[in-house]
Amino acid sequence: QELKNAAIAKCRTRVRDAIAKDPSIAPSFFLLAILDGLSYDEKTRKGGPDGTVAASIQLPGAAYGELRDAVDLLQESQRALKRTNALTLADLIALSGAEAVAAVAKRLGDVQRAVEADYEARLAALSAERDRLASVRASRATSAEAALDDAERRLAVAAATCDRYRAAFEEAEARREAAAAAAASRGDLLRRATEAANQEASAAADASEARDVAVAYGEALERQVAEAEARAAASERSAADADARCTAA
Repeated sequence: QELKNAAIAKCRTRVRDAIAKDPSIAPSFFLLAILDGLSYDEKTRKGGPDGTVAASIQLPGAAYGELRDAVDLLQESQRALKRTNALTLADLIALSGAEAVAAVAKRLGDVQRAVEADYEARLAALSAERDRLASVRASRATSAEAALDDAERRLAVAAATCDRYRAAFEEAEARREAAAAAAASRGDLLRRATEAANQEASAAADASEARDVAVAYGEALERQVAEAEARAAASERSAADADARCTAA
């Protein structure tokens, strides 16, 4: 029994190593075991899992030629175990099929565990990324609120500044209008003063002209008076002369 157990262990090890070296050979061991088991003929009561399928596969041109590598490996294992004579080729075929299923199951388990580990790692990474995004979003929200508050403060300052500028502009506009009104008033006063000065100058010119006319008229009267006086004096002398002549006569 110990030799048989050792032989089984060696067979499984060889099949396992072969599958580990070339995983594509695992289906060959499984198919070989299935074909060997399905070779049983109920009518003749021959065939079945007796290892005869290996011989038929080795024939030239036989079907399932892709299983020859698996058959060769099992026959080589049988030769290595020949001295123990504990396992037949049928046993090796059945063991190889079972080991192929176990190897595939293990492989699938490893793949599943790797997928699960990768899923967990991705899930953890996604969770960490979600937390990071939440933190970033919260930070950005805080920054956005701070920026909004700052913008509102700046807007309030700008509005106050605009109000001051508007008030200053309105005051300057009022001053400009007042200055324009004052200038218009001063212009009207200047116009009126100019007209008055012109009128005064015209009146002065008229007075000067009238004075000159009066002076000339006075001088003419004085000359007429002097002439009248001279004529009167002459008349008086003539009368005196006439009286003297009358007296003398």
